[in-house]
Amino acid sequence: MLKKEDILKVLKKYGFYSLNRAPYLYENEGRLGVYFVWPNKQYGHLERVSYFDDEISVEEAIFKYWWFISNKDHYQLSIEFDNYEVLDPVIIYKYKNRVLTLEEMKNFSAFLESYVDPKEDLIKKQLSRTVSILFSILKEKFKNQSETFNKVVEYSERLRVLTNTFYKKLKDFQKDKKEEVYESELLLDTLDNSDDVLKRLEEEFQSLSSFDAIRDFILTLANYIKELEFSEAHFQNVYLLNRYPYEIQDVTKKIDVLDQQLKIRKKLFKGKKDFLEELERIDQNSECRKMISVEQFIENEKKKIQKKYENQKEVSEEFLGDYLVSFLESKVVLPPMIHAEGAIEEIDKKRLIVNVKKSYEKLSDSEKSACFVASCAILRECLHVLMSLGALNEININETISKIIVNQKIDLFNNAYQTLDYYTNAKLRVKYFSLLKMNSFETFMLSLVDVARILKKIEFKIDKSFFAYFTNIDKEVIPLYLKNVFYSSHKTSYIGIVQPETPFYYSPVEIVSKIDILDNTELLERESDMIFLLKEKIEVQRKPDKLVVVKYEKEKLENRKDYAVVLQMKEKSRCNYIENRINKK
Repeated sequence: MLKKEDILKVLKKYGFYSLNRAPYLYENEGRLGVYFVWPNKQYGHLERVSYFDDEISVEEAIFKYWWFISNKDHYQLSIEFDNYEVLDPVIIYKYKNRVLTLEEMKNFSAFLESYVDPKEDLIKKQLSRTVSILFSILKEKFKNQSETFNKVVEYSERLRVLTNTFYKKLKDFQKDKKEEVYESELLLDTLDNSDDVLKRLEEEFQSLSSFDAIRDFILTLANYIKELEFSEAHFQNVYLLNRYPYEIQDVTKKIDVLDQQLKIRKKLFKGKKDFLEELERIDQNSECRKMISVEQFIENEKKKIQKKYENQKEVSEEFLGDYLVSFLESKVVLPPMIHAEGAIEEIDKKRLIVNVKKSYEKLSDSEKSACFVASCAILRECLHVLMSLGALNEININETISKIIVNQKIDLFNNAYQTLDYYTNAKLRVKYFSLLKMNSFETFMLSLVDVARILKKIEFKIDKSFFAYFTNIDKEVIPLYLKNVFYSSHKTSYIGIVQPETPFYYSPVEIVSKIDILDNTELLERESDMIFLLKEKIEVQRKPDKLVVVKYEKEKLENRKDYAVVLQMKEKSRCNYIENRINKK
C-alpha cells in the first residue's frame, strides 16, 4: 500500500521537498497524490492534482513533471489535459504537437536524432520549391542574356558588312575619298559558362541538409541572380539590340541612295550635291538620334532593378522564388505550391514584438500618431462609429456630424474632444495625438476621419501565426491582447489565432483613462505592446464548440514537521474559451 513517505521520497529524489513551493504532497479523504502547477501558454498556470496507487506510477509522474519543467524553455514542449474541468486530468506531454512517451523522454537525445517533424518536412519541401524556382529564373536569365548577346553579334556582323559596303560604294563614287573600314562596337560577356555554373550550384544544393544551410543557399542564389541582372555588359547588349536595327535601316537607305546615284553618273555634278544632302537627311532623321545614351540607359535600368530588390529582405526564403519570378517578363512555370498552413510555426511573442517594432519604426510621424489614436479606448470608440457609419466617404463634415447625431453617438465625440482638450492631457495630446486638430469640434472630427483613412493605408504582416485574446469581434477596430487579461473579469474569453500574412496594427503604448477629476478624465500613458485589427481587412472563422477551463486553487495547506501537505482544493473561476481563426480578407 502506498504511503506518504513513498511519495515524499520520490519528490526529494527530483529536488522537490514539498516545503514552500509546488509540487506538494496532496491528501484528501484517504487518497494520496501530488499537487502540481502546470504552465499553459493559452490558459495560464493551472493547479491540478494527480492520484497514485503505487510507487511506480509516482516515479513516472514526478519524473515526467521534473523533465518537462527542466526542458520546456529549451525545446518546443507543451502539455495538454484530456479534460480542463476536472481536478485530476490525464496529462499529455507533447513535443512540437507530437505526444511523447516515457521512454522518449528518458532518451530524448536519441529521439531528437530520429524524429522527423511533419511541419519541418513541409518547410523543407517549400524551401526546395524556392530553390527550384530560383534555378528556373537563373536558367531563364542565362538564356535571355545569351540570346541577346547572340542576336547583337548577328546584328553587329550584318551592320559591319552593310557599313563597309556603303564605304566601298562611297569610295567608288568619290574617287578621291579614302575607303573607311567599319568595326563593330566591343561586346562583353563573350564567354558563356552558364552550364558549368548551374552544374556546380545544383551539386552544391544536393549536399545540403540543414534548414540554415538551405536558407543561406537560397540567399546565395538570389544574390547571384541579382548580380546577373546588374551586369553592365548585358545592359549594353540590350541597348545595342534596340539600336542596331535602326543603324542597319539607316545604312541600308544610304546604300540605296548611292545605288541610285551610281546609275546617273552622267549628271555627276548635280547628282553629287543632291545625294550628299539626302545622306545627311537620313542621318538627321535617324531614330538613333531619339535614343538616350548608353550610359543613361544603363543608369535607368539599374534604378529599376534596385527598386525591385528593395523589399527582398521583407520576403521569407519560403516565398522568395515567387516574389522574384513575378518581375520576369517571360513566364517561368512554377512548381505546385506546398500547403503552407501546416508548415508555418507559431511565432514567439517576444520575437513577434521585435519584428513588429522594426516595421513600426519605418512609419511616418502621422502614421505613428494614427496608431496611438487607435490605442486610446475613447478615441477607438469614435473610430468605430465613423467606420461603421461609412462616414469616411462623406465629403461634408456637417453631414458626418448629422449622421452621428441621428445615431445618438454625438456624446461620445464630445467627451473625447473635451477630454483631449483638458489641460492635464496637454502633454499626451502633443506627444501622441499630433494628428488630431483641436482648433474646433469640426476640425477635431475632420482629423479623426483622416486618422481612419491613414489606418486603412498602413498595416503590419508576418509570415507566421500568433495567438492573442479579445472580447468583441464586432467592433471596427479590434484590440488584441497578448496576455489573457480577461480571465478574472469575463466568463467568456476569445482566443484569436492570427494566421500568417493577416494585416494588423501596432502601438508601443496604450492610452488609458484615469478616474474623473472634476468631471474631466485624465489620460495615462501605459507602456504596453498593443496590437489591433481592422474588421474590414479580416475574416473570422469561429469554432462552433467552446472549451471550458476551470481554475482551482489551494484552500487548505498544512505545514507538518518536514513537509507541507495540501489537504483541500477549491474552484477559483470558470471560463469558456472560444477559438477563432483570423485570416486576411
